Amino acid sequence: MSSALKISKKSSEELHKEVSQRSSVKYFLEMHVDPYVGKLLKDISKVSTPYIVGGSVRDFLMGKDNYDYDVAVKDFDEVVKHLISLGYNVSTEAKSFRVVKVSLENGEVVDVAGFRTEEYDLVSRKPKVAPAETIEQDLSRRDFTINAMAIRVDNISGDKLIGALIDPFDGLRDLEKGIIRAVRSPVARIMEDPLRMLRALRFAVKFRFKIVPELMDAIKSLHGELKRVSAERIREELEKMFLIDPAESLRLIYESDVWRTIMPFIGRMAEVKHDYRGHHHGETVLDHTIESLRNLKKLHNLNRYNVLAVLLHDVGKPEVVKEADGKIMFIGHEEVSARIAREWLRKMRYDNKTVKIVSDAIRIHEKIHHARGNRGAGALAKIWVEDANEDPEVMEIAIEIAEADKGERYDDVRQMIEEFKKIPRPRGELVIHLPPEKRGKTLKKLRIIQLRDRITDMEKLKKIIRGITI
Repeated sequence: MSSALKISKKSSEELHKEVSQRSSVKYFLEMHVDPYVGKLLKDISKVSTPYIVGGSVRDFLMGKDNYDYDVAVKDFDEVVKHLISLGYNVSTEAKSFRVVKVSLENGEVVDVAGFRTEEYDLVSRKPKVAPAETIEQDLSRRDFTINAMAIRVDNISGDKLIGALIDPFDGLRDLEKGIIRAVRSPVARIMEDPLRMLRALRFAVKFRFKIVPELMDAIKSLHGELKRVSAERIREELEKMFLIDPAESLRLIYESDVWRTIMPFIGRMAEVKHDYRGHHHGETVLDHTIESLRNLKKLHNLNRYNVLAVLLHDVGKPEVVKEADGKIMFIGHEEVSARIAREWLRKMRYDNKTVKIVSDAIRIHEKIHHARGNRGAGALAKIWVEDANEDPEVMEIAIEIAEADKGERYDDVRQMIEEFKKIPRPRGELVIHLPPEKRGKTLKKLRIIQLRDRITDMEKLKKIIRGITI
């Protein structure tokens, strides 16, 4: 447990008496809150006892410095009226779900919710909400024990809060053990909201926790329920975890079987192996992808484009694998991988820019290896002009795929591209005498020659263009 947590199980006779009366109160503690949040809590306490709930409690107990505050109260309607009367900016858009958003003077937004129960129809993910009588009832509807704790605000002065930790499901114990466990029945929690399967994986990746066997078994059995969840919500959860640790995320997605529903191409990647040539060592395509994602994290800051590109850069290998003369080959896998990537990214409702950058970079990445091996500007100039269409974002992601593929930097390639960028492109007037259908291709050929030979003299380009035939 973090040393930042100040708790006392028997700080006085009075507190000890209260602990014995309230079984869900495990510890008394003090915490420092933002002064504006402190004022809000104090104002709420005049109407109803406020409880800090959810992830903010978990993050505080783990010793994190910054966290969002969510507040729960029993007398929800009275609290909302009171805050509005005090001049708070209260958004009531989600009030039917017993939640309002309160905007504070420092720009922070705090969710204030009423104690509630939730009933699901097991078809959609939208629950039927009803008031709950106790904080324990409210906490019982939450997904995992580490998220099902609350801090009852007993006293607040400025930024200092004195309160009691309400922990009916032993979330603190699970935090200390480093485990992800469902509140009560894991099957029931998943059937209520199948997205909780991916949330379990994300928390395991984020905190480096283990998912308990009962929950993992439920995920493996119920992964098909993810079909009830929109592609956008699945995409959001996947992206959150991949941007934390892409290699561990992919490993858990495979281990938990959720790939069978959301990333079906992973199955064959786990069956097809490389040989022992080049940078490969007999590993499966999936193992190689995990290694590449690990390399990516070491070599670069993670972003949507490079993570997706490395994740998908070899998904086409199982479709083209051939063995000849003792060699395992994947000829044309980059084109097939780009196609599969486009199809999956569109299915996951990614925007057109993301689909284009990622799929184009995948299509190019193998050529980056070959161009670097040639050690000449001509091959790279051809890729830059014809394949990347001189798009710096596509080219950078393609380079990063190649780097992750081999586990080393390609700064020499990157430097040459930077030099290409500095050379002005040939003007369209150079090909104005040609038929319209030949002008674009001729300019591209001229551009490749120009970059290869570092030509900046336009008169020289005019002479060269006479010898170009399309």
